[in-house]
Amino acid sequence: MRVLYSALLYCLTPFALARLLWRSWREPEYRARLGERFGFLSGNSGAPPLWLHAVSVGEVVAALPLIEALREAHPEVPLVVSTTTPSGAGLLAARCGDRVHHVYMPFDLPGAMRRAYRRLEPRALVLLETELWPNLVAEATCPVLLLNARLSARSALRYGRFAGLTAPMLQALTHIACQSHADADRFLELGAPRANVSVCGNLKAEQRSDAAAVAALRQRWCRAEQHVLVAGSTHDGEESVLLSVFATLRERHPDCLLVLAPRHIERGGTVARLARDAGWRVARASAAPAPADVLVVDTLGELASFYALATVAYVGGSLVERGGHNLLEPALQGVPIVAGPHLYNFTAAAQALQAAGALRIVVNEQELLATLQTLFAAAGLRES
Repeated sequence: MRVLYSALLYCLTPFALARLLWRSWREPEYRARLGERFGFLSGNSGAPPLWLHAVSVGEVVAALPLIEALREAHPEVPLVVSTTTPSGAGLLAARCGDRVHHVYMPFDLPGAMRRAYRRLEPRALVLLETELWPNLVAEATCPVLLLNARLSARSALRYGRFAGLTAPMLQALTHIACQSHADADRFLELGAPRANVSVCGNLKAEQRSDAAAVAALRQRWCRAEQHVLVAGSTHDGEESVLLSVFATLRERHPDCLLVLAPRHIERGGTVARLARDAGWRVARASAAPAPADVLVVDTLGELASFYALATVAYVGGSLVERGGHNLLEPALQGVPIVAGPHLYNFTAAAQALQAAGALRIVVNEQELLATLQTLFAAAGLRES
C-alpha cells in the first residue's frame, strides 16, 4: 500500500510545490530553501544529531521545554529541528538562535526521505503529537519516537480507513508516549504494539510565561485594573462573534480591552480591518503602542504572556469546527477559560479543566456573552 501512497504523492508534488509558491506571494519565506523540501538538507559534519520535528508554531512552543532540557542534559549532542512552516522556523530562531540547526521537513517522498536521513545521519528522530508520515517512518535509519502523542476519535477513524498504511507505520515506531490513556487506547486499536506505548502526560503543561515579558506587555498595552479579554488562536468566523460580544461587554465594562490573537498571524491585517470596520480603535502588537479598544496580536511566541494579562481567556478553533487549540496555555496562568464545543483535539485537557471548574464550554454567541458577563462580574474572585 505504501507503493500506491508514494505514487500518489509523486503525482501531487507539483501541486504541493505550486501551493508553496502561491503562499510565497504573501510570505516570501515559503520559497526559501526549496531544496530542503526534497531532502537536500545541510549535511552532518560532526557528532550524529538528534532530529526533532515540530510542524509549526504550536508544536515549537510545546517543544521548547524539551529542547532546553536536552541542551542542559546533553550539550554535546547537536540538535536539528525541522518545521513545515516559516512561522515555526521564525519562532525557533527567536527562541533558540544558533543553539539548534533548523531545516524544513521534506515532502513525504521515499527519495526525499532517504536523502534526508543520509545527509543528517541522526541518532534518533523525535516526532511531536500526530506528525506521522509513512515514508518518514519507513525510510528511517534510526529509532523514531512519537512524543506528546495525541489522537482524537475523529483522526483515529481516518487513520483506520488506511490500515494497510497505518499499522505498519505504528509498528515501526520505537515508542509512542501519549498525552492520555484515551490517546494510548486509540493507537493500540490501530495496531501499535502494547509494549511500545506509554502515557506520559502533556508537554504543553511544562510551558511557562516569562515574568519580564508579561510585565513589559502590561506596561505597553494595559492600564491598571483594566479588564482584558484575550482570545487566542482564533479562526475566520470567530473574530466577528467576539467583536459582537465585545460591543455588549463594553456597555458594562467600558475599560475592557479585547486582545485578538489569530491562529495564523498572516491574518493579522484582515482581523485588524474587521475590528476597524466594527468601529473600534485598533492597534497591532507588531507596531508602536497606541490607544486601542482592540489589540491584534500579529507577533510570534507571545500568546502565553498575553494570557497572563487576561481577566478571561477564550481559546479559539472551538466555536468553528477546528478541534480547538491549547487549553493548558491559559490554564497555567490561572485564568478562567471559555471555549466552544469543538474541542476534539484536546478532549483529555478539556475534560480535566471542566471538572476542575476552570473551563466553561459555550455553544453559541449568546452563551458566550452570558458566560463572559458572569466571569467579568466575578473577576475579583480570582485575586481573593
